[in-house]
Amino acid sequence: MKYNVLYINHTSEVGGAVLSLYNLILSISDYVNPIVLLPGYGGAYNFFSSKGIKCLVCTFRLNIREKNEYLYVIKFIPHYLRDILYNYKCVRFVSQQLDGYKIDLVHSNSSVFTIGVRIAKKLNAKHIWHIREFQNLDFDINPFLGWRNLKNKIYSADLVIAITKAVYNHFALYKANNAIYLWDAVCSKKDVIYQSQKKKYFFFCSANLCETKGVFVALEAFVRSKTYMDGYKLVLAGNVDEIEKNKILRYSQNNGILDYIEFIGYVKDTKEYFKNASAFLMCSKNEGLGRVTVEAMFYGTPVIAKRSGGTLDFVKDTNNGFLFSDVCECANLMRYVVYNDVSSIVFSAQNFAINNFSEEEYGKKIISLYNRLVSSSLVSTKN
Repeated sequence: MKYNVLYINHTSEVGGAVLSLYNLILSISDYVNPIVLLPGYGGAYNFFSSKGIKCLVCTFRLNIREKNEYLYVIKFIPHYLRDILYNYKCVRFVSQQLDGYKIDLVHSNSSVFTIGVRIAKKLNAKHIWHIREFQNLDFDINPFLGWRNLKNKIYSADLVIAITKAVYNHFALYKANNAIYLWDAVCSKKDVIYQSQKKKYFFFCSANLCETKGVFVALEAFVRSKTYMDGYKLVLAGNVDEIEKNKILRYSQNNGILDYIEFIGYVKDTKEYFKNASAFLMCSKNEGLGRVTVEAMFYGTPVIAKRSGGTLDFVKDTNNGFLFSDVCECANLMRYVVYNDVSSIVFSAQNFAINNFSEEEYGKKIISLYNRLVSSSLVSTKN
């Protein structure tokens, strides 16, 4: 028997949340009939469709407030009414599209929308809420109706999954009816590789190259490390708008490293870049998890990561990676990694990733949670 599961994703573009959702579906593909609800057509729709996963597309509103307090106040009523209208239409659309198709579980893939609550109620299905972000700490956003309102909705879900202990604590999920923290699946055990001969570059990878993701921390550390004097480069992977790119170029020009900076844009498969890199730099202000950090572990790349957020859950300093608190410490670690043998730490990281972030192990845990929820639903129905 397969469970019919409606997954809801908050963005129509491919990013960490979409990839993590795909890894989840892949890890339990023998046990579920997945349908993914997206707010629009785009990269995510093309991605899931190419994998043979059915998608529904309907605009729904995110539960995010205006950053500007003045705009938030004057736009509150029209914003609130628009949210109600769009989300009402979306719930009705989903109900019509799935008429006659019994949905067992609704799985919300982010904390930035609440429509999963209404859809699960309409479909008489159990609701799982997957919390993947801090919101205010990593993306500088806040819930439209405030934190108390959002948390109360989350706490009432049939199951809440936080991707790290740090996210679990941030949302105070010990107050929820049924909450756990569970690290994402990132790769298969078969994806583990190790390239002993590294190329002379540091790798920085993010969906978007911007200040909150720490790109300027990486640049400054690279300057301070002076490794470029020995021919090392800094390779930057990710989308970047013209304003940010010009800032990066201007900084590089002013600090004499322009010839050692390489933009490669968005890369669909980063495995080759990871395995050949002398080290991977995770410099984000705060990461809920940071799946690229785990990818580096799988692909045998030494990890140099900022001592913050969900990273602290699994990167253990000098055991399976290196942690820094400031730019100077990051620069020193960059020099240490390229001029010393750190293979034992890399192998430790790979073993840790296999045991804790593989699709194979993750799938067992997710389907166990699904079984428990559906079983409890059947029992309550009989009673």
